[in-house]
Amino acid sequence: MNQKPFTRTCPTCSVEIGYLALKSRNNAEKAGADCFDCALKKVKAKNKEEKKAKYDKRYLIFDEEKNQIMLAIWNESDSWDEANGKAYPLWRKFKSQARPKVWTRNCPECKCVIEYKTTSARNFSERNNSFCVNCAYKGERNPFYGKKHSKETIDKVLKTKETSPAWQAQVAAKRTPEYRAEASKNSMGKKNPRYGMGSLKDIWTRKYGAEEAEKRWNEWRAKESTASKGERNPMYGKPSPQGSGNGWSGWYKDWFFRSLGELSFMINVIERFNFQWKTGESRKYVVEYVDYAGQTRNYFPDFILNDKYLVEVKPKKLHDTPKILAKTKAARLFCEKNNLKFKIIAPKPFTETEILDMYLSGTIRFTDRYEEKFRKLRMLD
Repeated sequence: MNQKPFTRTCPTCSVEIGYLALKSRNNAEKAGADCFDCALKKVKAKNKEEKKAKYDKRYLIFDEEKNQIMLAIWNESDSWDEANGKAYPLWRKFKSQARPKVWTRNCPECKCVIEYKTTSARNFSERNNSFCVNCAYKGERNPFYGKKHSKETIDKVLKTKETSPAWQAQVAAKRTPEYRAEASKNSMGKKNPRYGMGSLKDIWTRKYGAEEAEKRWNEWRAKESTASKGERNPMYGKPSPQGSGNGWSGWYKDWFFRSLGELSFMINVIERFNFQWKTGESRKYVVEYVDYAGQTRNYFPDFILNDKYLVEVKPKKLHDTPKILAKTKAARLFCEKNNLKFKIIAPKPFTETEILDMYLSGTIRFTDRYEEKFRKLRMLD
């Protein structure tokens, strides 16, 4: 005996559906009801559509590229929980990236813009009426206001710097042409914090008036000069790094020259007469002298020949200048003490054609700084 005598066909999949009561069959027919499997599929599909709409509303709120990433997570997931679990960490990351990187307020004293990484930090500073870094330690707000370091403390700090290998390496690194070029590039135009403000003296003139600005300017220059005099200079007694200075520097074979004068001396004297030589850029040959302003300075001679001659290469027109005369006098005394003979030589200068021929043949090559300059001058690019 058929347990479900009343039947009808599922309008979706056409499978036969049985009912125990005629009334149930008629109600289902009237409502256009599906079979259990089709009804379950429709419920699941509706739930998925609702969750998809919820997912879109929550996660598809970024630009097209990020939205495509979020959509791919949904398509690859089998359930809401799986999709939500994968999408939420990315949502937080994208939201963080979409927020403003800085929050700002103005310093209550100088009105400059102060930047903050979080709103809470900005709001805290606003409540406490905090100043910018420059104003926070100005005048009586500086805990060291009205006090001075003792001479012993200053000397101790300077001595610590001078004997610190890390400090010396840092100073040497900042004197290379590459560092200077990069530093110059990063402080040009609007990248310079004082862009459009003029010189330090101009700023002081606007702020304090011409008379006070002149006084501060002279005090500042005197202080800077004193801080780097003699043995207080981090490079005192040390040779200059390769590539520093204003001479046309480069290499002839494996020999480094710091000027075209040195290059001429290498080719026309050292190589021609087969001298044994070494550079004077060594602490062993540092020469102390007193300049025309009475300041103690030091310099390194250009060449040491056959361990007998200390040679300085300079154009003849410079031989009688006060600076070269002071160096020459000190070098002669140094040679007397160290059993050497001093020579100041003005080698024959190369013509432009000779320099160009040596460059094009690969006989010489310049440092990066002068390589670019030479190629521009000779229009080689």
